[in-house]
Amino acid sequence: MNRSEQHPELLELAAAVCNGTITPEQHERLQQLLAADPEARQLYFDYLDLHLALGQTHQTAQEAQPMMQFQKALAAPVRRGTRGLLAAAAGILFCALIYYFVTRPTPSIPIATLVQSASARFYGAGESLRVGSALATLQEYALKAGRVEVRFRNGVTAIVEGPAVFEVRDEMRLHVTYGKCSVNVVPGAEGFAVETPLTESSTAERALRSTSTKRARPRSRWCRARPKSRPLRRRRRC
Repeated sequence: MNRSEQHPELLELAAAVCNGTITPEQHERLQQLLAADPEARQLYFDYLDLHLALGQTHQTAQEAQPMMQFQKALAAPVRRGTRGLLAAAAGILFCALIYYFVTRPTPSIPIATLVQSASARFYGAGESLRVGSALATLQEYALKAGRVEVRFRNGVTAIVEGPAVFEVRDEMRLHVTYGKCSVNVVPGAEGFAVETPLTESSTAERALRSTSTKRARPRSRWCRARPKSRPLRRRRRC
């Protein structure tokens, strides 16, 4: 018996997540299954990876469909009077395809992405987060329970354990208001920092001390002028 046959309920819930039709009750049941069985979590992540790969393949096929239609039009038999029009249309279509692929915007990689979730329950803005969702910068996320793994664009991974409140400041900073957090810093991202209210207060205190230091007054030196020496006059003898 393979893994899919052992977890039929998990696969149904995973399909509902990918289709966007999962209900709150189903989501709660999914979190219970993932928290209780490590093999179920691995199967869930494998299913999401397969769904993402199939979606990318389908998107590539849709982008290549105009070229396939163009090739079919060239292969079809045509009349002599319409060959010139088809050649002109083919040239216009070819130029349009070149313009599309050259000016097509490249998909931007998000600064931080939610890559794993174990019995995670968010409150407020984080309730819509799913595995693979991008985390917005300067947005507080309240994790009521469970654990999440966040991967940054530079390769740094952070595991936040609830209850916690955290915020992605930028690519090199993660602010944790409260809660537990562990970070794995990869080579090239040694300047990554996890900020807390305690570190911010100590930084502000150091800045205040540096601005309140007194400046040393310049010392004035006084020099006394020496009287000029006068040459001695010789007395004449009588």
